[in-house]
Amino acid sequence: MIMLILLIFGYIFFIIYAVVIALVAALYCRRFTNRRASINKSTEILKSISRIKFSEELFGALADENECIICMSPYGANDLITKLDCTGKHFYHTECIENWIKQGSN
Repeated sequence: MIMLILLIFGYIFFIIYAVVIALVAALYCRRFTNRRASINKSTEILKSISRIKFSEELFGALADENECIICMSPYGANDLITKLDCTGKHFYHTECIENWIKQGSN
C-alpha cells in the first residue's frame, strides 16, 4: 500500500515538474520573440528617419533654441540633424536619436 502511495506521489510530482518546465520554456520563447520583434521595429524606424546636414538657412541662426534636447548641446555647422515625421518641430542630432531608438529596443 505504501509503495502505491509513493508511486502516485511520484507521478504527481513528475507531472508538476513537467508543467513548470514547459511554462518556463514557453516564457523564454515568448521573451525571445518579443525582443526580436522589438529589434526589427527599431531597425525599421532607423531606416525611415531623415538625415539633414545642419544649416542656418534651414534651421535659423545658431542660438539656444537650436539645441538637441537629448544631449542638450547646440547644433554645429557640420552636424547631421534628424527631423521626426510629426507636426511639431522636433529636431535631434542623428547620432543622439539613433542611440535613443536603439536603447528603446533593449
